[in-house]
Amino acid sequence: MTFGIDRYVGIWRNAEGYRLEIRRFDATHAVASLFSPFGPPVSRPYYDNKLTVEMPAIYHDYDGDMEISLWKDGSGFVLQLQHEGAYDLDEARREALIPALSQYAEDTFLDSYHPLFGRLSHYTRQKAEPMRSSDG
Repeated sequence: MTFGIDRYVGIWRNAEGYRLEIRRFDATHAVASLFSPFGPPVSRPYYDNKLTVEMPAIYHDYDGDMEISLWKDGSGFVLQLQHEGAYDLDEARREALIPALSQYAEDTFLDSYHPLFGRLSHYTRQKAEPMRSSDG
C-alpha cells in the first residue's frame, strides 16, 4: 500500500484517452505531463503553445490532494487531483484520480480554453511502478 505523494505517482488514463504521467521529485513535489487522446502532449495556446510536459505539481499532505500548474505560478489554470483507492463512480471500483480544473478569477480570458483538457473524467492507474525523478 502506498501513502502520501506516492499514491499519485504513475501513469493514468481517463475514458476519453487522455494520459497523465506523474513523477515524484521529493516528498511534496512532482512533475506531470498530460497527453491528448491522439498521443502528443496538449499544446497550450494561452501559454505560447507550450506543451503540457514536465509541469510542476505540488502534493498537499494536509488535504491529501495534488495540484498541477497548467500555466505560471499564481495565474491561469490549476489541475486539482484527489486520489481514491476504490472510486465509487468507476464501474470496476478501480483506483482513480478525480480531476477538477480551476482558474484564477482575474483570468477570465481563459474560459475558451477549458476544452483543451477534455471532460475531466476520472483517471485510472495504468502502470503501478514508481517513477521517481530523484530520491527525496
